[in-house]
Amino acid sequence: MLKRETTIFRLLSASIGEDGPFARIIDWNFETPPFFIECDDAGEDLLRLGSDAGSTFDERLELVSEIAAAVAAVHETGVLHKDLKPANVLISTDGGRRVVRLVDFGSSGVHDRDRLDAFGVTPLGLTLDGEGSGRSTPLYMAPEIVAGQAHTIRSDIYALGVLAYQVLAGDMKKPLTTGWEEDIADPLLREDIARATAGDPERRFASAADFEASLQSLEARRHAAAAAAADEARYAEAQASLNAIRARRPWVYATGAVLAAGLATSLFLARSADTARQEAVMRTAQAEAANGFLQDIILSADPRTPGVGPDASVRDALARASDTVAERFDNDVQTQLFISSALIDVYNGLADFDAEVSERDRRLTLLKRLHGETAPQTIQERYQLAEALIRASRYDEAEAMIAEADQQASNPGIEGAETRLRAAIAKGRLALVQLDFQRSADQYSLAKALLPEAAPDDLVLRHAIDIDLAQGLSRLGQTREAAEILGALVEPPFTEGVIPDWRLARTRMIYGAALLYDVRPDDAEPVLLQAIEELESIYGEDAPQVAEARGVLSQAYADMGQWPKALEERVFARKAACDSHGHDHVACLLQIGNEGVARIETGDIAGAIENLTVARNGFIGLMGETSPAVQVMGYQLAAAHLEGGDLEAVSALLPTLTVEGLEAGAPSTQWRSRLDALQGSYLVRSGSAERGRELLARAISNFHEEKADEALIARHERDL
Repeated sequence: MLKRETTIFRLLSASIGEDGPFARIIDWNFETPPFFIECDDAGEDLLRLGSDAGSTFDERLELVSEIAAAVAAVHETGVLHKDLKPANVLISTDGGRRVVRLVDFGSSGVHDRDRLDAFGVTPLGLTLDGEGSGRSTPLYMAPEIVAGQAHTIRSDIYALGVLAYQVLAGDMKKPLTTGWEEDIADPLLREDIARATAGDPERRFASAADFEASLQSLEARRHAAAAAAADEARYAEAQASLNAIRARRPWVYATGAVLAAGLATSLFLARSADTARQEAVMRTAQAEAANGFLQDIILSADPRTPGVGPDASVRDALARASDTVAERFDNDVQTQLFISSALIDVYNGLADFDAEVSERDRRLTLLKRLHGETAPQTIQERYQLAEALIRASRYDEAEAMIAEADQQASNPGIEGAETRLRAAIAKGRLALVQLDFQRSADQYSLAKALLPEAAPDDLVLRHAIDIDLAQGLSRLGQTREAAEILGALVEPPFTEGVIPDWRLARTRMIYGAALLYDVRPDDAEPVLLQAIEELESIYGEDAPQVAEARGVLSQAYADMGQWPKALEERVFARKAACDSHGHDHVACLLQIGNEGVARIETGDIAGAIENLTVARNGFIGLMGETSPAVQVMGYQLAAAHLEGGDLEAVSALLPTLTVEGLEAGAPSTQWRSRLDALQGSYLVRSGSAERGRELLARAISNFHEEKADEALIARHERDL
C-alpha cells in the first residue's frame, strides 16, 4: 500500500507538478523495517474541521467546488482515488488562500498504464485499475462497487456527491439517506447531488469537471430558472385570459372521450416483471405448447370443427381454447402463465374487459400456486387485476382488490419499488375514473418517480404512466404541461418501434384532447383526424376505438361553435361505445351525456333531457349520488329542463348542485356564475322575479367579465 501511495504521488507530481491538489511525499523507505512514507503537513482534514469547514453556506459551496476541481485534476492524470471521504480531504491556507489537497491514495488505481510509461514512473505495488485494494469506505461506496463491479470515474463521482452533501449540510458524518433533500434548500443543488449519487452510473456526471462546472454555473442557472418561472407566469396569465375569452362549455363530455380512451384501453403492454423473466428463460417445450394452444384457437373458430357451428367468433374461439389450458398444462404453471399473458393482451385489444378480468383472476390463482399468497409477484398481480376491474367499470371490486393488495404489501419484507409502482398505478387509475384528479396526478407522479428504480429501461411502462398523468394534469388546469407530455409520446424514441401503432394512434387521440383542454381546437382538429384515420386502418370504421376518437373530435367542433357537426360525431360515438361496452359502462354513459349536451345546443331539448337523464342515473349507479360526474350531469339536465319549461324538475335538481362538486367534475371559474344564473332564471319563471333578477344581474355581469359563451349569456338575458 505504501508503494502504491508513492507510485501515485510520483505520477501526480510528474503530470501536474508538486504543487498539485495532493499531499507531497518528502521521504520514504521500502528497503528495511520500519517501512514508511513521510509527507508534508498539508492541513487539517474535513472530518476534524466538521462544521468549521465553512462558516456560511456560500463558503461551503465554494469548498465543494474546490474539492470537485481537485478530484478532476487527479482524474485527468488517469488516477482513480477510490476512497474519497472527509478524512482524505485536507484543508490548509497559503497566504490567506484556502488550499484543498487529497490524501491516502493507498486504494487508488490507474486505468491507463501508458501514462506511467510516459512519465517514466515504475509501478511499485500497483496493478491496473479493477485490481485495487478494495479499501473503499462503505458510506461512500457506489452501488456498482457493492455489486462487485470494477471501480470507474463515476464511482469516484458518487463518493464526491456524498461528500458534497455532507459539506453543504454542515455534518461530515451524516449519511445520504431517504429525506436528505430536506437538508439542502436550493433545488438546483439538490439536482446536482442527486445526479452525482444516482444509482445508475450512466446517469451521474461524466466527470468531476462536469460536476464542478455545474456548481460554478449555479448563479446563472438560478437566473435562468427565475426567467423560466417568469415566462411560465406570463403564460399562465395569458392562458387564463384566453380561457376566459374562449371558455368551453363545462361538463365531463370533453373528459368523457379522453377518459374512455385512456382508461378503457390504457393497457400496459409490458409484461409484469415475473412474466418477462419467464419469457427470458422459457424452454423450447413451452414454445411448442404455446403453438399447440394457438392451433386450438384456430380450430375453435373453424365452423367445420365439431360443436363449433357457422356463427363462431374470435371471442368464442378464445373462450373454448382457454378452457383447455389448465387441463393441458396442469403441471406446467410457467406455460400457463405465458399463455395467460397473451390472452390478457388479446382480450384487452378486443375491449372485452370482463373476459380480461376473468383471465387476470386465473393468472392470480396461478401465481399464488407458484409463489405463494404473499409473494411480491402475487401482490403485484392483485394491483393489475384491480386495473382490469376498473376497465370493466367494476369500481367497488377494484377498490376492494386494492385494499387487499395493500394489506398484503404491508407485511414485512414485501416493500419494494416494483410493488409500490403497481400500487401507485392502480390507485391513480381508480382516482382518475372517480374524477379525483389531484389524487390521480399525485399517484401517477409517484409512479413516475418509482420507475427509474423499478423498471428503468421500460419505455412502454413510462409511456402508459405519462398518458394517464397527463390526463389528470389537464383536468387540474395544467393544460400546457399535459399537452407537452402527450406531444412527446408521439415522437422518438416512442415512435421507433417501441410502442405499437395502435397505441400510438390512441395516444395521438388523447394528445388531441389535451390540445382542446389547452383551448386550441384548431390545432387539435388535424391531430384528431390523423388519429381517426390510423385507428380506422387498425380496427375498422365502426370500432369502439374509432368512436372514442370521434367523440373527442366532436368536442373540437363544439369549441369552434360547429354544433351540428359535433352532434353528428357524438351520435356515432354513443352508438359505438354502447354497442361495444353495454349501457351501464362508463364509456357509454359518457357518450350519452356528450350527445345530450350537443342536443341542448342544437335545440333538441326533448332529446337532450332523455340523454342526460339516462347518463345521470347511470353515473349514480356507478359512482353514487354525490360524484362529480353526477353533479355536472345534473347541471346540464337542469339547464335542459329550464329550456323545456319543466320548472318542477329544475327545482328538484338545484339543491343537489354545489360549486365544489361541479368544479371537481369540470374545473371552471364560471360555476358560481352558472349556478346563480340557473337559479335566477328559475326564480324569475316561477314568480320570484325580484330575487331572480338580482341573481341574474350578478351572474350576467360576471359572465361578461369571464368572457363566457355568448349563447349561454343570451339564454339567461331573456329572463333578465
